[in-house]
Amino acid sequence: MASPKDNFKALQKKWYSKLKKEGFEDIEQDEENLKVWSQVFFGKHSIEQIQAKQAYYQMATNFLEEYPFETERDRIIWEYHANGISAREIVVLFKKIKIKINFMKVWRLIKKHRVKMYQMYMEPHEPYTE
Repeated sequence: MASPKDNFKALQKKWYSKLKKEGFEDIEQDEENLKVWSQVFFGKHSIEQIQAKQAYYQMATNFLEEYPFETERDRIIWEYHANGISAREIVVLFKKIKIKINFMKVWRLIKKHRVKMYQMYMEPHEPYTE
């Protein structure tokens, strides 16, 4: 009797053969590596844009640690946002744990906290002196 691994290899070989006959060319060398690394991301984004995005998410992480959120839900939504998760994906994550929230609610919370974050870090403040 063939092992599950042998069955998988035979099935994989069969489908790779079918794909090759139809002209499909795999971009992967193996399961971990591409044949050719793409420059698409760096071609679309300048170094300045990449650095600005990094700075934004670092600021968002700092805000997460320093800002007193009104509710635990608000803090969790901001944490997801600070980790680069989109508002739509956040809604999906909440639905998976049976918490009903809609896209506009999440989007407004992110927008509200983004304004507060910019006020906290980017507006000039009087220096603190005693």
